[in-house]
Amino acid sequence: MSTSNEGRTHQFKDKEDFNNLLSPIIDDAFGEYEKIAGYFSSITNASGPDTFLPTLVVFNSFKKLAAVMTARPIQDKDDMYKVLAQMMVFPATINSNLFILAQDSRVRVIDNKTQSEEVSDGLIVTFVTSETCTIFTVPYTVDDDNNVSYILEKSWLTEVIEDAATSSNNSIGKMVELFYIFSHAPKPPMSVDEILSFYNDNGFAYQIIDEQNLGHHPLAFPVKLA
Repeated sequence: MSTSNEGRTHQFKDKEDFNNLLSPIIDDAFGEYEKIAGYFSSITNASGPDTFLPTLVVFNSFKKLAAVMTARPIQDKDDMYKVLAQMMVFPATINSNLFILAQDSRVRVIDNKTQSEEVSDGLIVTFVTSETCTIFTVPYTVDDDNNVSYILEKSWLTEVIEDAATSSNNSIGKMVELFYIFSHAPKPPMSVDEILSFYNDNGFAYQIIDEQNLGHHPLAFPVKLA
């Protein structure tokens, strides 16, 4: 496993160990990662590298699946923060007790044995509740046929600590500030109809899961916008 200076880094041996570490957040957290990784692979295979847009999986106050949404196309880093804030209005609107954000990024990977550092493509899956923020970073490669290979032996889990979350001088601080704001909204910022109308008018893709099927419905992902 790699290390990080952005929080407490946890090593895990296998899927069961991963799930034990994240058990206070959700049952079968690794299963949620696998669904997201499969979706990421399908987008990359169909459209090529660097085509995956931030995707948010939203659970309700009982941690039952409520919706999945994909960002509109993003112009630059400043626009990315704007788009993520717009996406996180939805979990705040339904008083979500858990949302999971998936992003494609470049990451620094440190080999624990040699202490050498390399830059890699990485799938970043962040689990957010009002009490916790845990980031799962998985380096990956893409071959000439756009098939994705995840390098789980170099992946790592980071439990965000307060110093990282409050630092305004690094990207993790800015990102976690967004997570904190929208996981602690004192009241819904708008109605569900209002926020969905905004998404419809501004190029976001989303799928709402029927409430009566929240405990049974399989995870379905939105169609990628052209």
